[in-house]
Amino acid sequence: GAEWPILEDPRMATCTVRVLAVEYHRWGCDAAEDPSTRCRHLLTGAGFECRDSGVPGDDFGTLWAWRPS
Repeated sequence: GAEWPILEDPRMATCTVRVLAVEYHRWGCDAAEDPSTRCRHLLTGAGFECRDSGVPGDDFGTLWAWRPS
């Protein structure tokens, strides 16, 4: 659940990170949308493209995120 404050931080849009591997969890996700959708929404809003990196479970999932060249 510690990923949510980081992903929701507006500084994500200006950070110099080019590639992320993210494991997200339902715990700590305050949004009405499911955690996968919320994670993608936050990352695409910060300028990343996303792709699932594994099969999501009921309470968690993983994805890759990268900044387009």
